[in-house]
Amino acid sequence: MSWPYHQIPLDQLENFKRLADFQKKFGKNSENPGDYTAIYQKLPEEFIGQLPGTFAMNNSGDQNRDVYFTAGGKIFRVTYNAACTSKNPYCGDFNSVSAAEVVSPEAALAKTIEDFENPSGTTFYSGFVGAWLWPRNVAPNLKELSSDGRVITSDEFENHKLFYFELLVSGGHDCSGGVDFIEGEYKYEKVSVCQKGAKNP
Repeated sequence: MSWPYHQIPLDQLENFKRLADFQKKFGKNSENPGDYTAIYQKLPEEFIGQLPGTFAMNNSGDQNRDVYFTAGGKIFRVTYNAACTSKNPYCGDFNSVSAAEVVSPEAALAKTIEDFENPSGTTFYSGFVGAWLWPRNVAPNLKELSSDGRVITSDEFENHKLFYFELLVSGGHDCSGGVDFIEGEYKYEKVSVCQKGAKNP
């Protein structure tokens, strides 16, 4: 869905929080002349109620886990501080909200070192809550795949070896795991690479 609060750009949310706090303490000055008081605007309970919790380590039970917002041609996962209550006067405004852009894993994977001969057994995606953007340079598109998937050629695997290898580890020995990706307007859950012969329940 589209982000409804245009006075608070999602990609500038944390910066706006910092500037609003600075102005609250020291007032406006020539280096910080903008008006950031919108950060303290109380948000409707109906809006807060549709956001996933900030600190959820396992979001499978969060009914709002698939709520994402679009703004400026980007996709964001917006979360609400799960420690906040309606009785806390410091809760309920934009300071209680966090936003993270949904990005492709390519840049992060480029910094990852993996020993393919002696893998660690853990995956780059472990502990991550949310979804990633499906890389544009990886074929096929997810919308073109059936539930049975398709065979990845050796050339394809080698061209994107670390990306596919991490999906292989994420899927597990029985291919029951995987990683969530967003492509277009859809979220695809538990995307994985399975070794031939692995059983997917």
